[in-house]
Amino acid sequence: MKIGDLIRFRMAWKHDNHVYNKDGVAIKWDVMQPRVDNEDWSKPVLVIGREAPPNEELWIILLEGKLGVINAENYEIQQI
Repeated sequence: MKIGDLIRFRMAWKHDNHVYNKDGVAIKWDVMQPRVDNEDWSKPVLVIGREAPPNEELWIILLEGKLGVINAENYEIQQI
């Protein structure tokens, strides 16, 4: 990934196996599972910067007119 790239992203892990009783109280806690589907991708975003060391794994993005920060450790990233 580099400045100027158009990308989309999603969480690399998803919550799975959560069960609630009739009152909405969790009776089985969420389990984090690696993504194996092709859902929940963001709208296209523009990579506009990168943080300086020691935080160079953080990328600054422009998403729907707002600034955001992502990293490749917590998100799956696809170049468009």
